[in-house]
Amino acid sequence: MRSRMLQLSFAMAIVVSVALTVAVALEQWTLATALGAALVSTTLLVAADANRQARLVRRKLLKLARAAVRTEETPPRETEPSPVEEDEVPIQTGRADMLGAVRVLQAQYTARLDHLQASLDEAVAELRNAGDRGASDPVAGGSGAGDGAAR
Repeated sequence: MRSRMLQLSFAMAIVVSVALTVAVALEQWTLATALGAALVSTTLLVAADANRQARLVRRKLLKLARAAVRTEETPPRETEPSPVEEDEVPIQTGRADMLGAVRVLQAQYTARLDHLQASLDEAVAELRNAGDRGASDPVAGGSGAGDGAAR
């Protein structure tokens, strides 16, 4: 339904814009003014509707956040939990769950950084060893006394 309304309003905006252009080209200033006002009014209505929808979403998110805080603050009941419908999946995440997840991610990230650092150290050591071998070997481009004359 909403996409149909969006398509219809888009088509109407194109029709009004084309009619406005034709009215200006024909110097029909009264018609151009009326069409311009209609186009601006429609734009303002769309903006007001978008603002209303954004406020509704904000209210819903705040309500969900409050419910999550209340769920986290209430102590667990020892009675049997209420039955859950088949479509619903109960989500109960507490502060300890979140901290655990963050610590796991932190450990994985640290392990990757340690592995990267070890690989980098090995590569630097290999380059230094290759550079030391090259400096001592005059054929491999080392700094011998006959470098300029041999080439």
